[in-house]
Amino acid sequence: MMTPSFTTFLAAFLVASAAVINAVPLAKPVSEYSYNPTITSPQADDVWTAGMNQTVTWETGTLPAAVRNYKGKLVLGHPSDVSENLDIDHPLATGFKYRDGKVTFTLPKNVTNRNDYKVYLFGNSGNGSPEFSIVGGTDPSLFDDI
Repeated sequence: MMTPSFTTFLAAFLVASAAVINAVPLAKPVSEYSYNPTITSPQADDVWTAGMNQTVTWETGTLPAAVRNYKGKLVLGHPSDVSENLDIDHPLATGFKYRDGKVTFTLPKNVTNRNDYKVYLFGNSGNGSPEFSIVGGTDPSLFDDI
C-alpha cells in the first residue's frame, strides 16, 4: 500500500479549506466597510479664491457605523482624459473624521487658476466633487494658457 505524498495531502487540505472558507458568511455586508459619500460642497461652478479658507461638506446620513471613526484625506485634482491629476503629496486636509461631514482648511496661494478642479475625499473610499474654479493663484504657470 502506498502512502500519500505531501503534495497530495496539501492539495486535499487546500480543497477542504476552500470549501469551509466559502461556507462562512461575512460578519457584516461589504457595504458596511465601504463608504462613498456624496460631496455637497463645492458645487458645480463654485469659485474659490486661493489663500482663503474653504469648507468641503459631504453627506453623512447613510454613514455606516463601521466607518464613523475613519480618518479622511482631502486632495485637489483636475481630471483629464488620462488621469485625475491628484495632488496626493499636498493634501488640503487630513485627519478629520468622516462622521464630521465637513472640513475647513486654507487653500494654498500657489495654485494655478483653473475652472476644472475637483476635490477628492479619501479614507475608506475615494470620490470627487463636481468641477469648480480657483482664482487668485500665484503659480507662475497660470499665464501659460493665455
